[in-house]
Amino acid sequence: MYMLPIIQGIFNPDVQINHYNKYIESLNVPSISCRRENCDGHYHRHGYYTRYFIFNGQKFKIRILRIKCNKCNCTLSILALFLLPYFQVVLLDIIQILKLTSKEQYTRFFEDHCTVEESHVRFIKKRFHNFKHSLHAITKEFYEKLVDYLEYKIHFSLTHLPTDLFSSYAKLCFIL
Repeated sequence: MYMLPIIQGIFNPDVQINHYNKYIESLNVPSISCRRENCDGHYHRHGYYTRYFIFNGQKFKIRILRIKCNKCNCTLSILALFLLPYFQVVLLDIIQILKLTSKEQYTRFFEDHCTVEESHVRFIKKRFHNFKHSLHAITKEFYEKLVDYLEYKIHFSLTHLPTDLFSSYAKLCFIL
């Protein structure tokens, strides 16, 4: 799995989109074997779709690659590391939101992210803390690990995710 770098620890959406585009263009899709049980197929490019994400109150557009197995016809999306399935807010902001505990932290967060709505913050916190009701076991596994890391105040960057958390993230992005 390719990890998109965050240049000097600073997230720059345009740079990340550019890295992702270069990666998916150079990706040797036919060399990827299908991961479904009892399938010996390989993937091929199936198409692209547009997805939006929000960072610092701005909406950005990214073209996501879809791949399809030539035997069982299952399709997958190849997501950039800074995106989570079913979330428009980037992973860095989600991590910041999940770390908010005091009224002062909330106040500072909203001052720095004046365009993030309070309802988004409540939604993200609720969704991560309700991971037990997740439809996908892999989603649950990733959410559990992320919440555990945040509760123990373990710090990490997207270029250095703990191995077990990255493994869960990779499985999550591969399965959805």
